[in-house]
Amino acid sequence: MRIVYMGFPRLDEIRTRREALGMSLKKFAEMVDVKPNFLSMIETRKANPNFNLLEKIFLTLDQEEQHVLKGLKTVGQFSKKIKSVSKSDSLIDTVHLMHKNDFSQLPVFSNSRCVGMITEHSISKYFLENPGPLDSHIGVGEIMDFPPPIIDFNYKITPVLLEFLTEHDCLLVSEHGKITSLITKIDAIRSLIK
Repeated sequence: MRIVYMGFPRLDEIRTRREALGMSLKKFAEMVDVKPNFLSMIETRKANPNFNLLEKIFLTLDQEEQHVLKGLKTVGQFSKKIKSVSKSDSLIDTVHLMHKNDFSQLPVFSNSRCVGMITEHSISKYFLENPGPLDSHIGVGEIMDFPPPIIDFNYKITPVLLEFLTEHDCLLVSEHGKITSLITKIDAIRSLIK
């Protein structure tokens, strides 16, 4: 018979998780029936609480986090249906498509897989490096950037997602294993203010 030890999270996580929930020390102390100064001592590892109190603290944190997550919106609620181009599509046609639809970026697909992104940045870079008239034979695949990360349709929009979007212009959204849409920084920001 194999015994698996399931320990509590570390004591220094209590303060981090409580503050992430926007809860004051006083309010959380009331929720777990302890004095605020004792909770502060627990959070700073200056007190050694009993098992029952630790269980109550972490269960309360878990419940509060679940309550917050239920109220959050999902990526799927704010993502935009995807329009894409193929690696072999001409750059000229792609620029016209982007201009007509006011797109700043488009995913590039090959064999039902996203293999890159064509962006205003990648197009501008191409023009700067290749002055003169555009060669009509240049394909999107020759100048595309790397594809963005893929996240699930049901992923909750949180500040962590916004941090991730500071590194990427957009994220592809997958529903049942198929890329169906994308979400940009402004889409995520709009979801937080609605």
